[in-house]
Amino acid sequence: KSNFLAIVSHELRSPLTTVIGYADLLMKGIPEALPESVSRYIHRIRTSAWHQASLIEQVLSFSRLEGERAEINPERIEVGRFIRERTTLIAARAREKGFAFDLRVPDAPVWMKTDPSKLSQILLNLLSNALKFTEAGSVRLTFEHNPERVIFRVEDTGSGISPEHMDHIFEPFWQAEDPTTRSAGGTGLGLVIAQRLTRLLGGTLEIHSELGKGTTATVRLPVR
Repeated sequence: KSNFLAIVSHELRSPLTTVIGYADLLMKGIPEALPESVSRYIHRIRTSAWHQASLIEQVLSFSRLEGERAEINPERIEVGRFIRERTTLIAARAREKGFAFDLRVPDAPVWMKTDPSKLSQILLNLLSNALKFTEAGSVRLTFEHNPERVIFRVEDTGSGISPEHMDHIFEPFWQAEDPTTRSAGGTGLGLVIAQRLTRLLGGTLEIHSELGKGTTATVRLPVR
């Protein structure tokens, strides 16, 4: 199954890269500048293509983890700067939905040694989930640290998770809603991948939620 997912996802991603590339060229006015009305449609094509690409990347990430092909490539990073750079798209998506993205980063630099691409995917998966299930209020990302751990928290004021569903949230492809009628998109892999990558980096992921009041995801990772 993992090999099948990897092959199919790769084959889907290849033509999608072409779609995104040509959409980028058209938005830059190549071969010629387009009217504003046309540019608006091109922008929607590009946004949808990027969304599709992110879904495919989720499946590829899952297949890599299932096949035990994931490797750790640690680097020393300054956490505050790293988070600011990685969350610009999340902030833009929050503005589009009409609510606030609250990023709280300490003024003093905080350093840790970890795999930056995997940490990025963990946080973006959790933030994307928070955005998906929040219609009003805010999504917040904060972190704190001690000599041994860096602790990240993603909090939202969204719909929350019912108690009977909490035991299933880390099951691959699981969705709370009927897949034929559900209002929220996604593959059902975001939390699964975030949990497995967190464990791969030597940390833990905990989810606390109250139906109708929101969800808090807490990631604890070693400083080194």
